[in-house]
Parts: sequence; C-alpha cells; structure tokens
Amino acid sequence: MILSLEKGLAAPQSIEEILAGEDELGLLANVQPASAKAPVARGNDTKVNNFLEIVDFVKEAGREPDMASLAERSLARRLKKYREDKDLKRAVAVYDTLNLLGEAAEAKEEEAPSPCTQREASAPASLEEIFASDSLGLLDDINCDIFRLEHVQASESPDERDIPDIIGRQRPCADFSRYRELFDSLARALKTSSVLRRSFTSEACLRPGQFFQLRGQLCYIAAKLQEGDYKGRDNPRLLVVFDNHTEIEILKLSLARALYADKQSKWLDCAPNLLSVASTADQRRGSTLTGHIYILETLSTAPELAPWKQGKNLVKIGYTTTSIEERLRNAERDRTYLCAPVRLVHAIRCYNMNARNFEQIIHAFLNDRRLGITMIDNEGRQYHPEEWFTVSAETALQVASHIADGTIGQYRLDSVSGTLKRR
Repeated sequence: MILSLEKGLAAPQSIEEILAGEDELGLLANVQPASAKAPVARGNDTKVNNFLEIVDFVKEAGREPDMASLAERSLARRLKKYREDKDLKRAVAVYDTLNLLGEAAEAKEEEAPSPCTQREASAPASLEEIFASDSLGLLDDINCDIFRLEHVQASESPDERDIPDIIGRQRPCADFSRYRELFDSLARALKTSSVLRRSFTSEACLRPGQFFQLRGQLCYIAAKLQEGDYKGRDNPRLLVVFDNHTEIEILKLSLARALYADKQSKWLDCAPNLLSVASTADQRRGSTLTGHIYILETLSTAPELAPWKQGKNLVKIGYTTTSIEERLRNAERDRTYLCAPVRLVHAIRCYNMNARNFEQIIHAFLNDRRLGITMIDNEGRQYHPEEWFTVSAETALQVASHIADGTIGQYRLDSVSGTLKRR
C-alpha cells in the first residue's frame, strides 16, 4: 500500500465555511438551517403546558378535539378559550406550530417567555383563589351544591364524609317538581315500617324506581337513559335525582362503586304502591292496624326459577302482624323466601280485619298458579316452596284490591296468561 502525503489545507473556522466549501460527495445536500419552531420542553407555565397538550392531541389524532366527545370535551373547551382570549393567545402564539389560533401575527409581536425560565407561581391559598385564577374555564362545570350535605350523622369524621367523585358531576335538576312529591312521600314513609333500610349488597337493585341514601343524600333512579355493558356486565347509563334538587347521568357500575364505598349507604326498599284496605275516612276515625299483606319478588339466581323470573311472573304473597322489615330479616336463610334475598314490591295495610284470613282468600283465588317445584335449601335438603305464585306482582295486587272492595266476583283468573279477566 502506497500513501501519498501532501500539505493539508487550513481547517475551516465556522459552519458557514463548511457549507461554502465544495461538497464532492454530496454529504451536505439535505442540510437545512435550524427551524425556528417553538420549544417543546415543558416547564412551570400552566398556560403553555395546557396549550401544548392540545397541540399533542391534534398531531396524534390529525384533527381538533371534538366538543361532542366526553373524553375530548375538556381540550375542545380549552382551545376555544385560547382562541377567544387575546392575552392567552399572545402568551402561547410562539408555540402554535399548527396555526390552531388562526392569524397570530399580532400575538407573536410579544415573544412568549420560555416555560423553562418562567418563575414558578405561588400556590393558591384558598378555593376562592383557585376559581378566580381559572383563566381557561377548566372548572366551569363544578356545582357547589355538592358541598351541602343532609342526613349526615354527627359522629362521622371529615374523612368519612369525603364525597365520591361522581357527586362532583351533579347539576341542577331543572324539572325537580316532577320528583318533589316522590321525595315527600318517601320522607313520610321513612317514619313508618313500610320502608326497609337495607345495606347495599347487590347491583340488582339499581334500576329505575328505587331509592337510596348516599353520603347523607337521598337519591332516586328516575330513568334508564341508554343501554350498555362492561366486560359482559349490565352497565346502562342512569338518570339519578337527589333530594337537594340536583341530578346526574351516571353509569350503573359507577353508582354501585360509590354505594359500596359509603359504609352508611342504604337501599331504601319500599313499596311503590301502599294500599290501605280501610278507607281514609275509616282511618281518621281511629281504625286499628291489624297487619300487612306483602307481595315480594325473589332475587334468587337458582336456574330452575329462571323461566318465571325472566317474565317477572313469580311472586310470594304473605302476611305479618309485625313490621314487614322484621318479617323479612334474614330472608336468605329462610326456606319461606327460597333461601335468597327478596324485593318488596307491594305492601297492603290491613285495618280492622284478620290479615291471615285475607291472605288465605288471595291464595285460594290464585291456587291454579301456585309454584309446584322442588327446591334445595342451604343445608342440601329438598323442600316445596309455599305461598309462591306464577303471576305478576300487578296481578297479585289487583286480586287483593278486588277482594278488599268486594268486586272479585266480577273477575276470573285466565289459566293461560295468569291475568285477571272480566267474567
């Protein structure tokens, strides 16, 4: 190998000399001057960081955030705020590499300070300072009514009264007058034995028409807004109305999580229709309450009951001379209740009459629809359920009503549909 040594040329003294020299191999053909784009390093300037989050989203999604999307709504509102507020636009104009703010020439006259050199702002000292400094409107949806609690026991510590996140999304209920009478009726019923205060143990009771106590507030599931599921579990969106004149749209499983988390939560299991056998006038004259007829649905998951449960055509009709709450205590360990939890559908107050005889007359009329199967109890022993009938709760209530007012002779029980028909 032969090496040829020649006197080297003087070394270039600057980048300009390098670029000006001959590039025989074309190594510098695609070299461009450094771009004057905005820095991407995050610092302590909240305005800049929030805007850069929007830029990141647009780069990744290829579009602006959509106000109609719940997940993107916060970014869409924030972008709208930047476009409308001249001070905000001026503060982040140098970072607007995608021209999201439109014509920003005027805003760029005043160069935005680097987020890395921005002096860190002092921490707010109160909630008032936080709300006052919300230049981006990030707290616009906060409803301050959530801090007004009722029915909270004085013995609870502040930690125990922490409100679940879902409560923070409550909004004023514009048509609360529709529900006022329901809450007033519940308040009166809570002073009697017609409401069963149950611990929340099952998502099955989360359906329209049911009342609950959650963090000291009474709430009512008013409607199912949209069907849904999560990993095979029923998870519709519900409308829940609270007694403090607010409401919330919430997924069923989110509501269940809040009820499970609240140790003081209750399912207020009450009959939607409370029927008195005695007339109102008789009650005013001092009639004596002699007992209750109750109509129940089972919450059992036994497969042999599925055909009737699916059509809501399985009820138990019983009586008690004590409170219904006491009678149904520990239902899941009692054969009478199919060794499973039950749900009270209707309660009938009996005045000046023998409640047991009333129950037996109802049973006799419904005898052809009596449940005739064999079940297995918690001890593995066979038994035959009594007082269970394959009719709907509404049919059972109609039978009791017509017996009470003496018109039952005008009706017959259809053997096919299990419903009342006029003779």
